[in-house]
Amino acid sequence: MSGDVRDVLLSEQLDPTSPAYVNARLYELEQFFQEMPDLLESIEGAHDEATEAHLLAEAWAQLEADGKTAADREAQVFLKTAESRKVLQAAKSALRHAKARVKARSEEKDTLITRSVNLRREMDLSGRGRP
Repeated sequence: MSGDVRDVLLSEQLDPTSPAYVNARLYELEQFFQEMPDLLESIEGAHDEATEAHLLAEAWAQLEADGKTAADREAQVFLKTAESRKVLQAAKSALRHAKARVKARSEEKDTLITRSVNLRREMDLSGRGRP
C-alpha cells in the first residue's frame, strides 16, 4: 500500500449512540493512556533540555555583551539568544499540546464512563441487560 490508506479506529465505524461505540472508544482511550506516559516523558525531557540550552545561551551572551549601556547589553543578549528562544517556545508548545490532549481525553473518558453506566441502566430497565 502507498500510505494513503488511513487506519480507521473501530469507534469510527460504529454508531456513536450504541453501547459498542462506548466500549470501543473506552478501549481506544485506555490504549492512549497506556502510551502517553512515555510520550509525555520524552516531551518533558525535550522541554527541560531546551530550557537548559536557553539558560546557557543567555548566560554566555551576557558574559560576551559589551555595550556601553545596560540597554545595549540587553539587546545583544536578546539577539544572540533568538534561536534558543525559538527552540524553547517550540518545546513549551509541544508540552502544552500534549497536556491538553491528555486533559481532553480524560474528560472524554469520564463522559463515556457516565454514558456507559446510563446505557446499562437503560438496558436493565428494559430487561435487555439480564442474562
